[in-house]
Amino acid sequence: MEKVKLQHYVPRFYLKNFAFEKANHYWLFCFDKLESRSFRVNVKNVACEKFFYENKKDEQKLEKGLSELEKSFSKVYYKLTNSRSLLSLNWEEKRILASFISAQEVRTREFREMLKSIGKELKGVLIAKKLSKSLENQLDFLDSEEKARENQSKLIAEILSGKDVLTEIFLEMKWVLFENNTTIPLWTSDHPITRYNPIDQSPLGNLGLKSKGIQVFFPLNPSLGILFCDPIEYFSDSDKIVCIKDNIHFCNSFQVMWSTRHVFSIKNDFYLAKKWLEENPEFANQNRKRIQVC
Repeated sequence: MEKVKLQHYVPRFYLKNFAFEKANHYWLFCFDKLESRSFRVNVKNVACEKFFYENKKDEQKLEKGLSELEKSFSKVYYKLTNSRSLLSLNWEEKRILASFISAQEVRTREFREMLKSIGKELKGVLIAKKLSKSLENQLDFLDSEEKARENQSKLIAEILSGKDVLTEIFLEMKWVLFENNTTIPLWTSDHPITRYNPIDQSPLGNLGLKSKGIQVFFPLNPSLGILFCDPIEYFSDSDKIVCIKDNIHFCNSFQVMWSTRHVFSIKNDFYLAKKWLEENPEFANQNRKRIQVC
């Protein structure tokens, strides 16, 4: 069987829902944060890298497993986006959706960069300590692409096995549909899962899935998204929100923040992305510091 060379970390079927069709191809408008420019691109050629998960010598178990998960999720996805109601999903369909969200969270280039950032921070802390020669040699590998890829692969494999913690956490959270009836489309990106928490918990972090007040957002298409949030803090809130323009601008700004490099839209209008990056230029740096180890 022919090996998959160009491996997507955001599924093509999902990206097609933010695209327009022309000459039997699906096209997105893409905003490049690093170069501050936009252009039209085929969905086949974005959010992907050659042999990102496994090389041509591997059996490509992850690629096959992710493909199967995408097939299962696509049925749930279209059922939800057509009905625009969470009540249309049964428990098994919710589990498939939660499993897909978990996998999408950890399968991207951005997540790998975060793993490398964690390794780099740990390396900085440990390097100052007296270590054996063997441990010092291991530190050289701690923030490498190879180590991050290895750890990322393990997490993806756990999710595909159905024995991961992330999926269970998402199932326990409150689910809210986010309906966009404005003229401004929801954007997506090369890392479409975003997190936000309005509750400051300094000096501790507040973006963990178990953190009080946490909100995790995933745009489903330009007019619909799904929010997973703290089931206690938002217990009394509605399970469906009709958005105003400020809500959409807010969600789109987080796609700019959390993406590695590329933001996608069905419209070629990224004025607000450019404006947001002018105010937050550090997020246009692909090598930015993503995490701090205290």
